[in-house]
Amino acid sequence: TAKSGPSLNLFGYLLAGMSAMFLLFIASTGMTDLHHEARNRTFQRYHTLRQALLPFVAGKVVFAVVLLLLSSVVLLGGGALVFRIHWQHPLALAVLVLGHACFAAGFMAVLAALAGDERIASTLNTIVAMALAIAGGCAFPPQQLPAFLREHISPLLPTYWFAETVRNLEYGSGEVAWVGVALRFAGLSVLLIAVAAFLFRRRFRKGLRA
Repeated sequence: TAKSGPSLNLFGYLLAGMSAMFLLFIASTGMTDLHHEARNRTFQRYHTLRQALLPFVAGKVVFAVVLLLLSSVVLLGGGALVFRIHWQHPLALAVLVLGHACFAAGFMAVLAALAGDERIASTLNTIVAMALAIAGGCAFPPQQLPAFLREHISPLLPTYWFAETVRNLEYGSGEVAWVGVALRFAGLSVLLIAVAAFLFRRRFRKGLRA
């Protein structure tokens, strides 16, 4: 069952998890721009001028992050108005949203680099995003997950970091180390962007196909 508290709002509790899942789907849509650049040969022309692909990939990630932040305003801000949710820690929530947005965009950039075909990428992104959301306890309280998944897998997932940290901030008791979670998001995001750039460069060496 959901963790109760003096200011528990069921819609707010659920929205914390569902927003993590929706932002993954939106990030998937935003990062399809990488496939468009490859199909239009823009990516290839850039690579002939500069060997380092990190700035190019990072630029696409920044674009996706801006899209995700605007979407989060609609999801969390609009949800607060519609369901009368009072976010008690807006600064912490904003930082966590930014961290999750950077992770989501970086992660989808890696999937874009792994999947050469845009249609395959779309299917793969949907499956992986749904798996991360379910295993991270976004669609329902993590206490309802199987014991092994709940105790050993979920705590490793960024979707779980976001959903549970927001829930504990808003409806839990005691101090929540949200700064540490935000730093974890930052480090993981930088790593994912670097991995995506490396994978795209390797694909160029083998002959990139849109």
